[in-house]
Amino acid sequence: SFLPCTYAAGVIAGEIPAPRQIVRIAERHAAEVLNPPEGYRWEPERWGKVAEFCAGLSVLNNAGEEVPFNFLPWQHFALGMAVGWVTDGGYPRFREVSIEVARGAGKTLAVLGWVLYNLTTSKGAQIAVICKNARHAVTIWGNKTAELVQMNDLEIGVTLSNSAPGARCREQMSHVGFMVPKPGSLQGLTIRPAYILDEFSEHED
Repeated sequence: SFLPCTYAAGVIAGEIPAPRQIVRIAERHAAEVLNPPEGYRWEPERWGKVAEFCAGLSVLNNAGEEVPFNFLPWQHFALGMAVGWVTDGGYPRFREVSIEVARGAGKTLAVLGWVLYNLTTSKGAQIAVICKNARHAVTIWGNKTAELVQMNDLEIGVTLSNSAPGARCREQMSHVGFMVPKPGSLQGLTIRPAYILDEFSEHED
C-alpha cells in the first residue's frame, strides 16, 4: 500500500497541494484502508503488479531517449485505488473511473500503462478506446500504443477504426482498438473487459 497510501497521507497532511475534493477522497481512502466497507477489501498488491510491469517497459521522453516507464505519484494514487479496491468476490469495486487532470499531465500514458498490463497478462482480452475524432485516436492513442508495443516486443494487436465499437480479438492475441463511434452506436455497448472514453465529452454527438 506504500505508493497510493503515501500520496494520500501527503495530501491529508498538506504536504502535497490538492483541492478540497481530492483531500476528501484521500481521507476516505485512508479511513477505508484501516476499516474496509462491508463487502470490499483493499489489495494493494494488485496495483503493485501493474506498477512493476510498467517499470520494466521502455518509453521515449521528450528528448527522444528511452527511459523506464514510471508512474507519477498522483497516477499511483488514482489508478492504484481503481485497481486495488475489490469486492469480496475479487471483482473491481469501481465499475467506472473518471480521471480529470490538466492537459499534458500524463493521463493518457498512465492509462495506457494499465491497458498494456491487462492486455499482456490476459491473452485474448480486448479493450476499446473511444475518442472524440479520428485524429485524436491516431495521434494520441494509436501511434503511442504502436510505439510502445514495438519497443517492448509485446504480443498485442492494434486496430484503428471509424466504425462502431465491437472489434474482435485476434486469435491468441490481446487486442486494443481505437474507434470514433457513429451517432447512436454507443447504445448497448458491451465491450469486455473494459472501454475507455478519452475526452469524449467534446465529441460533437
